[in-house]
Parts: sequence; structure tokens; C-alpha cells
Amino acid sequence: MKHHKYLIALLASLFVVLAACNTTDQDSATDPDNDTEMLDPSEDEDSNGIDNEADQGEVPDDPNEEVEGLREAYLARLNETRDEVEEMRENLEDDTTAGMLAFESERFEAWDALLNEIYNTLEEQLSEGEMEELREEQREWIDYRDETAEEAAEEYEGGSMESLERIAVLANLTEDRSYELVENYME
Repeated sequence: MKHHKYLIALLASLFVVLAACNTTDQDSATDPDNDTEMLDPSEDEDSNGIDNEADQGEVPDDPNEEVEGLREAYLARLNETRDEVEEMRENLEDDTTAGMLAFESERFEAWDALLNEIYNTLEEQLSEGEMEELREEQREWIDYRDETAEEAAEEYEGGSMESLERIAVLANLTEDRSYELVENYME
């Protein structure tokens, strides 16, 4: 159960940073039509090492400086999350299908929370026109993500690996999309 402690700590730190970045209700990255805030974090400390001042939307004199700093901060967080999740996977104590399913579910939740945070940050930075384009692109990506996960799970239809494959693909694609949004839109 050691990996659960690390994943819970990782999720808690992600929720704290999400709260710092979400000062207003934003559209959800997983549901662009949803106008309600998805998470209500209860912790106040940021344990991921990212400077909260940059995440709280303080605008420096040079707007490009903020974007570069924020972009680098998010890339560092994404890399740190990827490394921590990989370490937990390597040290997974419960390697049963149920244990792996629980791990992949938590992994998907962690990446989805980061993706939502990134999407909400972009909503604050992009112009209305750019955001509308991103919103449409995100809707298409969600359809692609869900269809791809279902297709992958069909290979194991009726078996114990069906759910595991579905959630693992969702997590993988969400991780990839998180990097894509930061690299392509936070420039």
C-alpha cells in the first residue's frame, strides 16, 4: 500500500496547485461545456516545489516573461508527475488486476486534474478567439480519447483486462495531451 501514500500525496499537491490557479470558475478540460469548478481542494500547502506566485496569475511587466515562466513551471511539474508515477508503478505492491486497475485509475485522475488545470490556465491567457478554437479542439480530442480507449478495451472484451486497458489508455492519452497543451499553447 506504499504506492497509495505517494499517489495520495501527489494528488493532494495537484489539487492545491489547482486551487491556486483556479481563482474563478473555468470550463473543464474534460467537459468544455461545463461551467462549474470540478475540484474543491481542502489543503493549503503546495508540496510539489512550484512557486505559487507564478501560479496565482500575477502578471509581470513583460507578459511574455509570465508565459515562459509558467510554461517551464508546467513542463517541470509534468515531468515530475511522470517520474513519480513511473516510480510508483515500478514499486507496485499489489500486482493483481484489481491492484493495477486501482493504480491506473489513480494515475488517470492525477493526469486529468493536471490537464484541467492547464486548460483553465490557458483560458486565462488566450484571447477569446484562440480559446474558442482550443475549446473545439478539446471537444474533438475528448471524443478521440474516449473512442481510442474503447477500441483498445474491445481487444479484452469480457475479460478482466478490459477495464484495465480502458483506463490505462485514458491515462496515457491524457498525459500526452497535458504535454501537448503546454508545449503548443503556453509559448
